[in-house]
Amino acid sequence: MLTLVWLGIVAIAIGALMLVLWYQQQQNIPIAPPTANQIPLKRGFFTLQLGDIVQYEGIDWVVEERLSYEEEGDVWFDYLLQDQDTIRWLSVEEGDRVEICWMETITDLEVSHHPPAQLTYQGLTYRRRESGVALMTKLDSRASHHSVTCHYTDYTASNQHILSVERWNGDVEITVGKQIPASALVLLPGDGHRVYND
Repeated sequence: MLTLVWLGIVAIAIGALMLVLWYQQQQNIPIAPPTANQIPLKRGFFTLQLGDIVQYEGIDWVVEERLSYEEEGDVWFDYLLQDQDTIRWLSVEEGDRVEICWMETITDLEVSHHPPAQLTYQGLTYRRRESGVALMTKLDSRASHHSVTCHYTDYTASNQHILSVERWNGDVEITVGKQIPASALVLLPGDGHRVYND
């Protein structure tokens, strides 16, 4: 009988000790949510920041600009990436699945003010997939935001080739590229500052 009493006392003491340790651990956990100025250490395709690194095909590309687009609740992003004097665009959109496109700006294709339903470029025939008007917001190195209205037309061709025409403030930008798998990229956090254009 005495053994049962001692076992009960030991069990109560262990339980009390575990409760005290649990309480001390809870005291060390910050209860305030992260502020808007805190940048998460882990990067995703929708949370890339200026200065972050995108590794693709053995090259470290630096995020030099981030554009967000919003149209009737849908949001997608374009990131301007730079390696020395070479520039590419990483386009990220989420629909039924995340669509990632590796793009470059071209200047040897003329498109009318009203892009047609079909375009041919470098032997590929591109068919219009979608078009519309979005609010484009640019994040610059001073963390200020500038928004403009952007008219866009997106085209697709065989083998997941993509062509995009954008018009804003009288400027026209045409990019061409293709869809790539997310697994082809490695995303690394930077220090929040541009490398080439600061």
